[in-house]
Amino acid sequence: MNIRAFALSPMVMAIGLTVGLSACHDSNSSSKATEAVTNPQRSDLAQPYMYQLVFENIATGEPITDELQVKLTGPAVDAGLVVDANNVSVKGQTLTTNIGTVSVAADYDASNTSFSVLVGNSATGWSQTGMQLSQDTSVAGNQTLVLKLINPSQAAAINTNEELALSIATKTFAAAADGAVTDALVTLSTPSKQSTSDEGDKEDVGTTTISLPAGVNALDANGQKINLTGDISATTVKFGNSSASSMSAFPGGFAPTVVDETGATDKTGAFITGGFAQFNLTDSTGTALKRFDKPVTLTIDLPKTSAQPDGTALVAGATYPVWSYDESTGKWQFEANGLISEKTPVDANNFAVSFESTHLSYWNLDFLGRTCSGTLNLQRSAQDTRALSVELVGVRGQRFFQTFYDVRDAKQVFARYPIGLNVNVIVRDEQNAILARSTTAQNLCAGGSVTIPAPPAVTRANLIVNVTESCPSGTNRRPSPTFVYFYDGRRWQSGYARTNTSANVARLTFDGIRSGTVGKVYAFNPLKLRYDEQSITVNAPNTTATINFADLNCKPVTGATGTSN
Repeated sequence: MNIRAFALSPMVMAIGLTVGLSACHDSNSSSKATEAVTNPQRSDLAQPYMYQLVFENIATGEPITDELQVKLTGPAVDAGLVVDANNVSVKGQTLTTNIGTVSVAADYDASNTSFSVLVGNSATGWSQTGMQLSQDTSVAGNQTLVLKLINPSQAAAINTNEELALSIATKTFAAAADGAVTDALVTLSTPSKQSTSDEGDKEDVGTTTISLPAGVNALDANGQKINLTGDISATTVKFGNSSASSMSAFPGGFAPTVVDETGATDKTGAFITGGFAQFNLTDSTGTALKRFDKPVTLTIDLPKTSAQPDGTALVAGATYPVWSYDESTGKWQFEANGLISEKTPVDANNFAVSFESTHLSYWNLDFLGRTCSGTLNLQRSAQDTRALSVELVGVRGQRFFQTFYDVRDAKQVFARYPIGLNVNVIVRDEQNAILARSTTAQNLCAGGSVTIPAPPAVTRANLIVNVTESCPSGTNRRPSPTFVYFYDGRRWQSGYARTNTSANVARLTFDGIRSGTVGKVYAFNPLKLRYDEQSITVNAPNTTATINFADLNCKPVTGATGTSN
């Protein structure tokens, strides 16, 4: 496997912060020996879709600075249509990061219109999750996508945080003497918890339970028994469906590619969720145990407010579709129609849906519905050019969630919006504060709107990022087209720095930043496969950050002296 390390390293900078527009001309003296560069010059990426993938701690909302492993799979990856900063296919690669973000560029063709991102790292404690990306739900140009990850070691803090509609249970027990998982029934349930819904009400998150039968064996990929020793760690997570705090962690997104109950691949539907859960077992080495020779029993609570897609209330004795997440492909797979039953004792807020399985993953209770192209008019002035974010949250009983970042146009079109669904619209400003919300739930198939208040009278600035590369001595400086990010502690902005021939740099401009904003600029160094960073304060009217990768392979030109630029 070709491993490309996208890891933060000590800063290697040849040029510091420059305020105002600046050019990147080398000022080497004529006494410096002329050097020849052996690295070929890279061309700008031509792919129309530039994805910044941000990995956040669901408990804090902060970027994850532990090492994460990122794997990309799916049709567009297999066809070589998804590349890294060096224009190298990501097929077969494992990318890593410890600044909480990576970027890739993609193209699509008529046959290969999607791919999946899988991210996590059991060695650093982060459970794997994923996201599906597709041409019909993407926009050409730069786009930011956020994946929320969970670290079970933070269970206590998560379980006491009423703003998070999820709960976690963990348990450690000894493997059986004969190498089986357990020699007695083992049951693990998440604790009861209430959280604040998007309507501002207190709602039960519900619970989830895994029951492991005595004598169950773990199996490897070939179906052979794994002889276990030492302790087994079990974790289960219940994600409620009452708020964006948990639905934003839904792996694969609400408009995914799925394998439906007929075995066919569906790329047109959208999920309405009753809630979802994750079940994990790991052995004493941290290796995930995913397959078993006996079925384990899984139970997920379903809110009694849940309804069918047509709005009909659900009752005990009815069924609810159960889906599992394939962590190798990033697709959801229909598993069964789970039976809805009353809990014992009867719970005023939740039913239970129980089912059996011989494998573990994320599981969800979801109806897959037909979709339309939803539209939303952001009623904002022509002078308002702020980069906003828009959240769509399905109403109680028919929960759905999508977030769109870096929204600048007044009219927004949302592919694969569930037909007949009413959503609440929440708009956030560039500092992630709620700026506006719809006064009533709206069906975006028929079109919706929300009024955006005029922007505050603040001074705004442009951040101009120039990226170059050179010999270690600083000679032969030239443009270094690459991915660039700006993070101000609240929100990421990203883009691709393209060659600016007149200035002999690769350049990207972030506009409309509040003057005085303090943050960090990151640029991916394709020469060393790492991120270089620079702290910066963005002041009006223009602030320029110049990053030079002094990592080219160079050799002296025999008998030559003088400048090399």
